Amino acid sequence: MPPGMRHAAEIPEGFKIDYRVVSRILSFLKPYKLQVFIALVCLVLFSGLQLAGPYLIKAAIDGPINDRDFNGLINITALYLLTIIGSFFALFGQIYTMALTGQSIMNDLRKSLFKHIQTLDIRFFDRFPVGWVITRLTTDIEMLNELFTSGVVQFIGDFLTLTGIIVIMFLLNSQLTFLVLLSMLLFGLNVFLFRKKFRQTFRAVREKVAAITGFLSEHIRGMHVIQLFNKYVYVQNRFDKFNRDTLKAHLKTVYYFALFVPTVEITSAIVIVLLLSYGGRMVTTETITIGVLVAFFQYARRFFRPIQDMSQKFNILQSALASSERIFQVLDMKSRITEPDPDEAIIPEDIKGEITFKNVWFAYHEQEWILKDVSFCISRGESIAIVGATGAGKTTITNLLCRFYDPQKGSIQLDGINIKQIPLRVLRSYVGLIHQDAVIFTGSIADNIRVGRSDITDEDLSSVTRKSGLEAFIKRLPDGFDTQTGESGSRLSAGEKQLVSFIRTMSFDPEIVILDEATSNVDTTTEYALQKATETLLKNKTALVVAHRLSTIKHVNRIFVMHRGKLIEQGSHEELMMNPEGIYPRLYQLYYAGQTA
Repeated sequence: MPPGMRHAAEIPEGFKIDYRVVSRILSFLKPYKLQVFIALVCLVLFSGLQLAGPYLIKAAIDGPINDRDFNGLINITALYLLTIIGSFFALFGQIYTMALTGQSIMNDLRKSLFKHIQTLDIRFFDRFPVGWVITRLTTDIEMLNELFTSGVVQFIGDFLTLTGIIVIMFLLNSQLTFLVLLSMLLFGLNVFLFRKKFRQTFRAVREKVAAITGFLSEHIRGMHVIQLFNKYVYVQNRFDKFNRDTLKAHLKTVYYFALFVPTVEITSAIVIVLLLSYGGRMVTTETITIGVLVAFFQYARRFFRPIQDMSQKFNILQSALASSERIFQVLDMKSRITEPDPDEAIIPEDIKGEITFKNVWFAYHEQEWILKDVSFCISRGESIAIVGATGAGKTTITNLLCRFYDPQKGSIQLDGINIKQIPLRVLRSYVGLIHQDAVIFTGSIADNIRVGRSDITDEDLSSVTRKSGLEAFIKRLPDGFDTQTGESGSRLSAGEKQLVSFIRTMSFDPEIVILDEATSNVDTTTEYALQKATETLLKNKTALVVAHRLSTIKHVNRIFVMHRGKLIEQGSHEELMMNPEGIYPRLYQLYYAGQTA
């Protein structure tokens, strides 16, 4: 990939530099002022030593070589060797120091960004795909690292080197210097003509690579469907098309690259030819010495290198700014779920578990009401089942109680206290949620149960599993609590994940327990074990049970029937069945008709 074009594809169309963003990026360097200063000193030394080389060659040719002075030549050679050694240490110091600084800034930024993301409400994760969020934490931050390690300081170094070359060339001979500078017009024309082409082709490559990556990800995950329906040829043909499109995009990039490189080389060669002809004539007329002409050859070759590097660094700067804007976009987002003011915050001393919904209205999207004027009261230790068709608002009630979302209208109270006045950490410590899709992290069973709490000992884990009747499940595992779960629990079945989720919730001993379709994806044996564990879990607890399996909720204290966002019926199973015109009897009949069928 040609210098200066490497990051063209990462720069958005119509991108403009926002100097407020630049200022914000540079603020990350403040804690590392000493490292940056050391890097700058090393860079100035390196640039100076690099500039000294051609001048020493000129001095050797016009001095000791011309005068046949071997001792003088040895002295200049030794001095030249010292500049090479000095350049090595100066360049090492600059690269190492800035790489260390860049990695430190990346560490700080990743930590801050992830910490901030954890504070954002669930709406943020509803709006943005997981891949989008991960890209902010990986690719975009990596782009900033490249800016700090090889962008800002290197740009300064290239500028110093270029300035030094021009000054020395003017001191040696102004006419030849103007000749070299005029050649810059030809070089600039090359870059201008190719830059737009490279940007277009690299953008096309990124689009095609993204398309083929998405295709592969989707179809590898769904390989069992492809094999089951014998769609090998169909899928292969589709992949071939994506592959051909990617190949064509890459070949177009290769074409322009193959054209650009010799064009740059020819431009450099033209400068050398001009120097050779015009400078050689000046040597024959004794206007300049041979040493000056040789030095000009050396400086002319080095003249284009910092220009190419500066062009590349400018693209790095643009790409880093684009990445920074995306990072700052996340950092500037505020959670809609706000903590109460310290003066207004209430931390209940003894939670009873009484839950009250007062005229609650809620919509995930504006005016698309999921809950409509819902009111109810749940007493301490009461178990409530919530039933209804898909989309009736069952899970939404549990989400609001956990304050994953806030209602647009109405209020939710816990023991008579508006939950908005209770700090989030405190509120959520009172609630245990077991979802139908149990979330399992990479690690051991014990790690997944503790979730970072060191005060839960091995004895506590054994006690909980023994009380819940799940001890047999742990003993069946190859390494007991030390059994590794694999990525996202890949080594566990759906039922085993649910069992781990149950033990986790029981270990935290919450005052309020929410079971959201907790037994919907398990086999009969596991469901029986979970029902036994549930009896222990819900004992003396306020419980909300969201379920489609009506057979699992007949023994709760009350059943709430949700329909199109409204609470239209409530009562015990027997009470609700006494109303033949009600929705619950129809749901019950449909459920058992399906079971019988």
